[in-house]
Amino acid sequence: MEHLYITDCNALGEVEIFYLLFSLAYALILFIWHRLVWKMYPDPLSSSLQRGIIALPALKLLQVAFYGLQLRGCPWPNLLQSRYYLMALLTVSTVYYTVLIAYLLVLSKGWKIARMQLDRRDVSRNTLILAAVYLIFSAYYVSVNVPQMKNFVEVTLISLTLTVRAEHALHWSLRIRVQSNI
Repeated sequence: MEHLYITDCNALGEVEIFYLLFSLAYALILFIWHRLVWKMYPDPLSSSLQRGIIALPALKLLQVAFYGLQLRGCPWPNLLQSRYYLMALLTVSTVYYTVLIAYLLVLSKGWKIARMQLDRRDVSRNTLILAAVYLIFSAYYVSVNVPQMKNFVEVTLISLTLTVRAEHALHWSLRIRVQSNI
């Protein structure tokens, strides 16, 4: 298998500016969110959801910054430094997507909105789903150049998504059936 490198670094100049602007946008979002939650409205009743969700723009800022730093190094004369940036980018990207899915899962369960605590079954299920998501995203980023592994990871992600949706639909249909019989 042959790896194709970008040889025209001038084409990456506009993309580098794009990532710089996105980095500034995420830094602005972080600043505003921090000011609103901790300084302007320091409500002692504000939930850990409101305070913890700042992790998403922070991780996205790191991800976009690492993309920009990776592109800035073009034509990549120091391959070791370029590989370290790429490794940091893959790590931050995997953690970002795992945290994003974690927040979506706990929000879908109504945590800190409809109920203050999740029961043990929900926490266990979410933990297993997040572990699978982390492993799948890690395998996906590592296996980009291996077509069979990439196909396997994509099929696994699709089947995991369909399984979760089918379980959710079954749960709601059983709940509706039980309520209609009462």
